[in-house]
Amino acid sequence: MTNVKGQFPFLCLPAELRNHIYEFAASTRANAQNRILPCLSLTQVNRRIRAEYRPICMKVDTTIDWKDFPNYLETFHPTVDGKVTNVELFPASITIFADQYRKDSRDIEIDILPLFKVGLEDENFSCAFVDSVDTAPVRGDNEAEQLKDMLQADSDVVKTLINHRDPEWIAAVDTGTVLKLLISPIGTTEEPYARFHIRHDAVTYLPEDLGWKGCAFENIEISYLKTVGLDTIWMSNEYDFIPQARRVKAI
Repeated sequence: MTNVKGQFPFLCLPAELRNHIYEFAASTRANAQNRILPCLSLTQVNRRIRAEYRPICMKVDTTIDWKDFPNYLETFHPTVDGKVTNVELFPASITIFADQYRKDSRDIEIDILPLFKVGLEDENFSCAFVDSVDTAPVRGDNEAEQLKDMLQADSDVVKTLINHRDPEWIAAVDTGTVLKLLISPIGTTEEPYARFHIRHDAVTYLPEDLGWKGCAFENIEISYLKTVGLDTIWMSNEYDFIPQARRVKAI
């Protein structure tokens, strides 16, 4: 390796020492000011460093805005043929800033099925939904406290969905009967929803031409949610969490 004057010959170091340096660099913690994987810039140095460092960096506990989570999955862990790619490199823990949900003036939905699938592969995997900032100075203590309670109630439902291990539900996901489970922003004054995308030819008793508004909770409960053990979790949220289902064609 040619050593340009003033540059340190990093790749000449023993591999074990390089790994220690990589691990130290990857230990930089993300926070509200320093979002997802602050260590990733090191992967841009050259191809060899990227190949050595990326697996270490990807396993670091990750903090990310809600609005950026879909792109994160698409970039690093896309779902291909129903499987989450690079699942062995998925962080052991991921924290999502639930209050950062708007992008280009739109409320962003996130698909939590990949998180469910990761949890099946790694029983120690955990996911948390928190606010990135303390809203009390802006909203006032009472309103901030109510939003905090809403976020807690909503996140409990989402985490229950991620950790649900009913055999019928696992089979429905594994066989591609359920293609997506989209969650709208949580911890807001708007009622959040969970949209189950059911494969068009897998279930015949769900409406396909009424749109989401045509799917009343009672219809979903008797037609599908009961069969996978998800008919009662919504009752635990005093602020309401609306399940919706619709038959869609697989892409």
